[in-house]
Parts: sequence; C-alpha cells; structure tokens
Amino acid sequence: MIQSVQRVLDLTQANLRLCFGIADAWQKNCCKLMEIGRRGTSEVAEEARLALTLSVADGTRSPAADSIDGHLHDFVAELEALRMATEMQIGDAVGEWRERSIAALGIEPGHPLPWPIWSFADPAPPSQASAASPS
Repeated sequence: MIQSVQRVLDLTQANLRLCFGIADAWQKNCCKLMEIGRRGTSEVAEEARLALTLSVADGTRSPAADSIDGHLHDFVAELEALRMATEMQIGDAVGEWRERSIAALGIEPGHPLPWPIWSFADPAPPSQASAASPS
C-alpha cells in the first residue's frame, strides 16, 4: 500500500515539474515575444512610412521600399528562432517528465510503456506502427 502511495506521489511530482517547466518556458519566451513584436513592428512601420513618403515625393519606387522586406524577414526569422527555442524547452520538460514517470512506475528498459507515457513521445502505438509498415 505504501509503495502505491509513493508511486502516486512520484507521478504527481513529475506532473507538477512538467507544469512548472512549461510555465517557465512560456513566461520567459512570452516576454521575449512581446519585445520582438514591439521592436519589429516599430521598425517595419517606420521603414514603410519612410518608403511611402519617398515614393510619393519622387513618384517612383524608392530604395527604402526594398528595405521593408529586409526588416520583415529579420522579424520573421527572430520569431522563428524564438519558436524553436520554446519548442526545445518544452521538449526538454516533456523528456524529463517522461523519465520521471517511467521511474515512478518502475518500468524497466525494454518493456512496453503504458499508453499515457508512450503517446507523448511516439506518434503511433507499436502494434499500429508495425501493422502500418509493410514487411
């Protein structure tokens, strides 16, 4: 009985650590996201204003209009880098959760994993994966 209670407590602790890991990643990266958004939109808007002002004055497409694309691409690249960093942080938290959950359940390496732990890491159950792949 005590061992069952200990397993439940270990699983609860693993779940709480997962929640804290995800919350920490989102807290850090949402602040960065707001800063990137503020700075990026300011830069793109300023370049667009300058390009429109110059093109209206000249009656032609100004070189500043081409720089809008440069700032926009930088903005998108920075957002993509942040998305990838967030994905890695959450992946690390899920990996840690998976290891702690497997340890809490007392599963030895090489044994099939229970469904909830297994489904987070792999796209299809082993029985479906082997049935889906032609041999």
